[in-house]
Amino acid sequence: KLKQVAPTEEFSLSLGIDENSRVEYKLMNEFDKEGGNIFSKKTALKSFEFQIKLKNFKKTEEEITVWDQLPISQNELLKVLLIEPVYKADTNELKKEQGEKLKWTVSLKPGEERVIVFKYSVEVPQELKGRVIGIDF
Repeated sequence: KLKQVAPTEEFSLSLGIDENSRVEYKLMNEFDKEGGNIFSKKTALKSFEFQIKLKNFKKTEEEITVWDQLPISQNELLKVLLIEPVYKADTNELKKEQGEKLKWTVSLKPGEERVIVFKYSVEVPQELKGRVIGIDF
């Protein structure tokens, strides 16, 4: 079911899998680190590294758009930090949208493959360590 749109209004629609393009999303690394100074370990850090592999099997150049999102904390004591890609401002290839969403727009020539690395960390105060749902330290 589609929502109603005006004749000139833009909308997104998925028409299913395109067998001539491939997108692989894979967790490459997950690691823990204690933070703070030498005398007190005030925070725990959990880092995640993902690899997004794009491949164009078509005979034409194709533009592929990939969206991903940094986790959004419901607790102000938890801090989510983007490590990679390094974001300073919107570019033609990478834009940061509302809600910590990242949008990559990539042009791939016929047969070309591109890898996007997406890495972030979650900083947790020691007193919350072990009580954060979805993150095991």
